[in-house]
Amino acid sequence: MVKTAWLIRHGESTSNAGFSTANPGEATLTDKGRQQAELVSQAITDRPDLVATSPYIRTIQSAHPTITRFEPVALAQWQIQEFTYLEPTNWVGSTMKDRLPAVIKYWEMADPQYHDGPGAESFVDFMARVDQLHERLEDLRLDFVVIFSHGLFSRGFLWRRLNRLKKIDTEFMHQFNFFYRSLNFHNCAILKLSSHDGVAWNSPIELSHIPKELQTI
Repeated sequence: MVKTAWLIRHGESTSNAGFSTANPGEATLTDKGRQQAELVSQAITDRPDLVATSPYIRTIQSAHPTITRFEPVALAQWQIQEFTYLEPTNWVGSTMKDRLPAVIKYWEMADPQYHDGPGAESFVDFMARVDQLHERLEDLRLDFVVIFSHGLFSRGFLWRRLNRLKKIDTEFMHQFNFFYRSLNFHNCAILKLSSHDGVAWNSPIELSHIPKELQTI
């Protein structure tokens, strides 16, 4: 089992900043996002045994200052990308504001098995990827792992950590929707996860390494 893992949301992306995107995985960091990523690298004082990212460009860019600081360091790319529940080809060139009515409709429907199209995943699929990360961290025998992921995925990870045995049904999905909307997870915020003698705990979400003028969500 990994003794300590830091789960970090990527820096501010063009999508977070309200710009249009062509594909969920192709949004890049803004200038502010790059500054946030540099500050994260300085907040990591111990050499990681492993740095993991999602396949999305914004997490790879967010990890770059940390990788550079501790080079050489072991790298991995895991399926910890953001939850894409709207079919991407229907929203090419759209902004978060454009997608908002469809987002509201999706979460009101709260069907865990619903697929919006071949490029989207169901909520059950999403939770399966969250569970894979839990299992990976339980199986790895490392002291310190740094993971660059996404806001919704990170909150899904924490929610599942608190509700591992609950059935994934409409009520579960409604509860998660309320949870993630109630929990701020800023760009480049850090959730510190630890395990000792079979007891797992996590810190509050930390943001003290990002000055207020650079904080975004």
